[in-house]
Amino acid sequence: MVTFHERDPFVAHGPFVARVPEPVWPWQGNWAYLGKNMMEGRVWPAAAVDDQAPSAFDFFVTGGTSKVIGGSTGGQDLFLDTVGTMGLAGWKAMPSMLESRAGHAAVFVDGKLYVLGGFRIPTGPPPLSLDVLSTVEVYDPSTGQWTQRAFMPTARHGLAAAAWDSKIYAIGGFGDPGGFAVLEVYDTQTDTWDITHPPMPNDRSGLAAAVIGDVLYVVGGMGGNEMKAQTLAAYDLSQRKWEPRNPMPTGRSHLAAAVMDGKLYAMGGEGVAQFYPADQSWPYSRPLADVEVYDPIRDKWYVAPRMLTPRKGLAAVTLTQEIRYFTSAMPAVFPPNLPHEAQGVPFRSVGRDERHPLAFGGSPYVHTRKLQQIYAIGGATTLPGQEEYLASVEVYPAPLPNLIVAPKSAKRSGAAQENSRTAKRRRA
Repeated sequence: MVTFHERDPFVAHGPFVARVPEPVWPWQGNWAYLGKNMMEGRVWPAAAVDDQAPSAFDFFVTGGTSKVIGGSTGGQDLFLDTVGTMGLAGWKAMPSMLESRAGHAAVFVDGKLYVLGGFRIPTGPPPLSLDVLSTVEVYDPSTGQWTQRAFMPTARHGLAAAAWDSKIYAIGGFGDPGGFAVLEVYDTQTDTWDITHPPMPNDRSGLAAAVIGDVLYVVGGMGGNEMKAQTLAAYDLSQRKWEPRNPMPTGRSHLAAAVMDGKLYAMGGEGVAQFYPADQSWPYSRPLADVEVYDPIRDKWYVAPRMLTPRKGLAAVTLTQEIRYFTSAMPAVFPPNLPHEAQGVPFRSVGRDERHPLAFGGSPYVHTRKLQQIYAIGGATTLPGQEEYLASVEVYPAPLPNLIVAPKSAKRSGAAQENSRTAKRRRA
């Protein structure tokens, strides 16, 4: 059950359920498995979605580590250069990156996919040292080619990255000699790095970041005096100034973050479980299924439904799609606080849709609306005596059975629908 204040706009229907029995908007729904898995389980991947693409049904998953033959308990980590897209059709392989990497960051800017940093263990005879990367690659979907760009000034893994105004903000991470508080900004137009931005108040790695409006939010991680940070910091992108915000309720590292309806979702990660019996001063961690939501207007955190599987080292993206849903009558009033109203996306009815079977038997009206959903991808979970790398993907909120995603290429204008109906009547 989601715990929200009764007057908070997060409440999707609440007191309106009795007045408007349909359609019930599934904001307070639960998580569900996508039903399609990646080709292999992977931890520390990076994922991104192109919001400007004609069809935002698929998101890209890059790199990470997987297990070679030998199973979850006996296999070695295999650092991946493979890339794929996940969506309604399942996993589709894409051209591989130039380098294998995990613990990196991935961001879409102006229709191109950028990957930054990460680490890998080189192949060869032991002893093998960790290879921390400063390399940057970009993938152009129009050509299907990866190319190398200017290196990051600071080699690191466990960093976070977010895009704003055609620039990529690379924050924190871990490397040599330790954790970093650095904030370095890459200009995708000039292929140059800006190192003049002020660093975070303290070093952190295994953190997550996202942009809401013109503010960059950085949450969680580990570093400084915090093993599993609750810290939330806000960076004003225009003023170049850091400010502390209300801490996250659950301290965690190796988490994922995503933005939906102007709110920051922090999900999964590693949290402190208990102390080793032999040494009560050293805690060990456990994967989390907890999801917490931050409202930047109120500077307040809320508890959201937990994921189905605890995950650490996961990735997350937000997809915005146009959906269609059906009602048996045209409602006169819709609750003013349904999700997505904050984005200014109006409710829109497109009338009867005779092509869909739900149009018969009491559900003749079809409506369209922009729907946002968060996808939690991969990661690792702990089973008794072993650690499992996950190939599964979870989605929140789970769609209602009568929701149909309408790709842009499949949409028909009202005039085209009416012409089709006229032709049917003439044939009859």
